[in-house]
Amino acid sequence: MTDSPVSFPLVGLNPEGLPGHSSRPLLDVAHTGYCVPSPCHNGGTCLEEEEGVRCLCLPGYGGDLCDVGECAEGLRWWEEPSPCLGTQPLRVSGSSRLRCLPFCVLGLRFCSPGWDAFQGACYKHFSTRRSWEEAENKCRMYGAHLASISTPEEQDFINNRYREYQWIGLNDRTIEGDFLWSDGVSLLYENWNPGQPDSYFLSGENCVVMVWHDQGQWSDVPCNYHLSYTCKMGLVSCGPPPELPLARVFGRPRLRYEVDTVLRYRCREGLAQRNLPLIRCQENGRWEPPQISCVPRRPVSARRRQVGDTSQHNPGLQS
Repeated sequence: MTDSPVSFPLVGLNPEGLPGHSSRPLLDVAHTGYCVPSPCHNGGTCLEEEEGVRCLCLPGYGGDLCDVGECAEGLRWWEEPSPCLGTQPLRVSGSSRLRCLPFCVLGLRFCSPGWDAFQGACYKHFSTRRSWEEAENKCRMYGAHLASISTPEEQDFINNRYREYQWIGLNDRTIEGDFLWSDGVSLLYENWNPGQPDSYFLSGENCVVMVWHDQGQWSDVPCNYHLSYTCKMGLVSCGPPPELPLARVFGRPRLRYEVDTVLRYRCREGLAQRNLPLIRCQENGRWEPPQISCVPRRPVSARRRQVGDTSQHNPGLQS
């Protein structure tokens, strides 16, 4: 006989980023594995708590189930505390709700004071010891997340600069053994200690720490441990420029380009350039639309004939 569903209240975030009941109806979940399948949409992380089930949403999504879609182009989600100066939160029933606002200062181009820049992202370390969830919530109040690590270079930067036993954003809180980064980036790089992850404790080891004295290798531990942590937020930048069938960009390609970077296209051999060949990385992280067009070159003889015809019709051009 299968277990009958049981109702748990959904838990939202109050204006201070701490758990608080939302005004949504109760969510029906099964006795076995309240977060399996996850009720959270759009990559949100499902958390099981004594009060019920709560969703932590990725940037660009809101609502109790992360089911409110992305903002339109040129806008971004905003929730209190806002990084924009002179703005006020939209409050509904005493809680802060997400809404779309224009980019403030057209996006973050430089790291704020107290944050360290490395490979297109900003990092800030906190020695105050917190549980994994408390640390993640504190990072979100800055518009950041617990640090994700995508390359060996980023791993060495964090471990060597912040020499502490610290939380990173990797966790398998939703599905056991399925480790995901809290900021939603793909798991492209791993640096586990030998024998890890092992889920040693029966109560669960669903969060990951970086052990600095072991070359920063990772271990899974219970999420209620209290550790230091590093927050990470990305800078606005552009990815690779648009590819054109008849032209290519000068220079060696890169994965990211800073705002105001200007690139030049060059038409393929045998083609002539028309219109401006330049594009610029804009403040919203998008390239300007390319204006260049490439057309077949006319043979030299055809151009000479055209000049000759013009001279015959305009005697003033003849010597």
